[in-house]
Amino acid sequence: MPDYKKLYFSLFNDVSDVIKALQKVQQETEERYLSSCEEDDDETQKRVPFTLHNSSQK
Repeated sequence: MPDYKKLYFSLFNDVSDVIKALQKVQQETEERYLSSCEEDDDETQKRVPFTLHNSSQK
């Protein structure tokens, strides 16, 4: 007869490892996305400089 307790713990440990790997990939992807947004913002600011206009001048 199979040792169901051993099989269950083996399955549980493997599933836990997969969840940790997915969480790591998700975090890395989020960091890359945020980094690319910052780079895009820097590029936009270089192309379109922000200037303040005095509202009293027309």
